[in-house]
Formats: sequence, structure tokens, C-alpha cells
Amino acid sequence: MRSKAPLALMEQSVMILVFALAAALCVQAFVFSDETSKRIDDRDRAAVEAQNAAELLKRRGLGRDDDALVIIEEVAGELGGTFGDGRAVIRYDADWNTGSFSLTNYTNENGTNENEDNGGAGAPGCVFTLTIERVYNSEPGVRVPPTAVVTVYKGERELFTLQTAWQDGGAAASGEVSE
Repeated sequence: MRSKAPLALMEQSVMILVFALAAALCVQAFVFSDETSKRIDDRDRAAVEAQNAAELLKRRGLGRDDDALVIIEEVAGELGGTFGDGRAVIRYDADWNTGSFSLTNYTNENGTNENEDNGGAGAPGCVFTLTIERVYNSEPGVRVPPTAVVTVYKGERELFTLQTAWQDGGAAASGEVSE
């Protein structure tokens, strides 16, 4: 009579292989869900930061006749950012803390020199970048309230964009239309 030991050993080997494949699939699912969760958390926090900046723009600009760029510059200072070339840039680290990041020339991981022209998004320590830019109306004779676009980036990838407007103290408040 032949021994059934090799058959039992084969059966055990197949069961171990099936369980190993199932475990690998479960690990992949957990890793994917963790990455998705982190991406969604970043987007949610970007939305909160953009909304905070938009609300601050509205509060600072309400009833004022100042140029929108003056108000955007004030908001940049209040949020701990910089203002230049007609836009505000606020930089955050991985924990969404603002700070001073080196904006002078530096060498990135590819070995190329970069500077503030990219918004400082690649500056060491900077993970997230919030920008505020003025939107100009191109229709002559149409009076619109001051408008700005608030955008949050993670590196070069856009996470969230929000357009906001506020009531100034000039013609828009009285309903006048300029020619």
C-alpha cells in the first residue's frame, strides 16, 4: 500500500499558497486605503485653508476702496506669507504650519538649481503652497466686485481652488456702473 503523506503535504502546500495570496491582496488593499485617506485629508485641509484665506480677503476688503492687490498683500502678511509679482504665496510644511522656507537658489533632488520662480513649492521643508491671485474683469463698462482666486498645491499638484469676491466701498456698493 502506498503512503498518503505526499498527498497531504501537497494539500498543505496549496493551502499555504492560497493564504499567502489572500494576505498579499489584503495588504495591498490596506496600503491603497491608507494612501487614499492621506490624499483626502490633504484635500480637506487645503479646502479649509483656502476658505480661511477667502474669508480673510472678504473681511479685509469689505467696504474699502483700496486696490485688490493692496488687500491681497495685507492678507499675505497676516497669513505669514509673501507678496510679489501680483500674487500672495503662503507656504506650509507637512503639518500645515507656516514658516520661513529658503527661497534663495538651491539645488533640488534632480541636481538642478531652482529659485522662487516656481512659487517656492519645491523649497526644502515646503510641502503645501497657497496662492492668492487677483482676477481682472475684461469686459469694458462692466463694474464687478474685486475678485481673487485662492489655490492650494501640494508640490506641483493642485489640491483645491476657490474663487472669491468682496464688496468694495466704491461704485459697486452704490450700484453705479463705470464707463
